[in-house]
Amino acid sequence: MNSLVPVLHPSQVTTIDVTQLHHDSHTRSVAVKTIHDACQKRGFFQVKNHGVSKKVTENALGSLSKFFDLPMDQKTIFLSNDVKKPVRLETFRVDNVSRVSRELIKLYAYPIEDWIGSWPHNPTDFTENLGKYAIEVRRLSLEIMGAIMESLGLPPTYLRSSLEKGMHMIVGNKYPQCSPSSNILGLASHTDHTIITILLESISGLEIMDSNDNNAWKSVPATGGTLKVLIGNHLEVLSNGLIVQKCVPQGDFKPSNE
Repeated sequence: MNSLVPVLHPSQVTTIDVTQLHHDSHTRSVAVKTIHDACQKRGFFQVKNHGVSKKVTENALGSLSKFFDLPMDQKTIFLSNDVKKPVRLETFRVDNVSRVSRELIKLYAYPIEDWIGSWPHNPTDFTENLGKYAIEVRRLSLEIMGAIMESLGLPPTYLRSSLEKGMHMIVGNKYPQCSPSSNILGLASHTDHTIITILLESISGLEIMDSNDNNAWKSVPATGGTLKVLIGNHLEVLSNGLIVQKCVPQGDFKPSNE
């Protein structure tokens, strides 16, 4: 986390209890309204009691960490600049042009049976652990999208068939350790070219542009047991600008796998 950026107070981070979406119509409507407000004002919210177990998330992070710790010569087979590659490893290092430092792997994840065979098999538990995580997060994302559609005054099943056929990608990031004075970025300012992004953090790193405070950058604290839901560019377009993307991971990072 960038130590120079103010941190949002936990009370400023909207938390949705996903089980409320399964309750009576009044309880669900309150949760949906809360989601709507968070999407409009912040461009993100976090969810708890989401059904993705602690074991699944910890195992997924553990397998990613072991993969990133492999010697580079065992990972070069996945290095590519082709954005259409179903498995793609990229590395960014600080130089005279860029202040960004990170390593990431992108995995096509749906239909999972079409792609999981091409995922890394070292470490040996990579496909099993990331596969379980991908299945659980996809289920959650469809449920959340139903609530978001409802928050826009549409049936929760609106676009469901299209979303069920849509792309799902897992992206794992490793940010090398850096000192607070180094001015090194984990990610530069950007928006996600997605409908939604579900973010699993091992350490705080997310920053948002706070429209309630003259568009100042604010760090978002990590909260154990939660997942963050970030609004992507495509959802902003689908909603005709009613909900907007304001989330940008940025700044100085300690060692982290996401």
